[in-house]
Amino acid sequence: MVNDPLALALIGVATFGLLVMATIMGNRLGALTTVLELRFDAAGAPYRWGVPRTLWNLPLLGTMITLMNVAVAWFVSPHDRFASRFCIAAALGIQLLIWVPVIRFLW
Repeated sequence: MVNDPLALALIGVATFGLLVMATIMGNRLGALTTVLELRFDAAGAPYRWGVPRTLWNLPLLGTMITLMNVAVAWFVSPHDRFASRFCIAAALGIQLLIWVPVIRFLW
């Protein structure tokens, strides 16, 4: 995988995305209210609340998923280069999904 420029570029993009997410979280959490509505029922009424620091779970989740996928890609790369690239690209797709609640809560 070290000799695969596309895989290294995907890892770089994933790392950059996580750094941007953590930076935005660090800068914007102070502007939030002391209690956030985290979950809503079918009628739109909140049923779970939390403090703003709970949102740090989102970048941590993205980091762990990225690390797990990079580890899988590392071990798969000697056998199948496409599969290793796919694992890293899947981590990027999951990061895009994690950006949805980050943007929803912080703006």
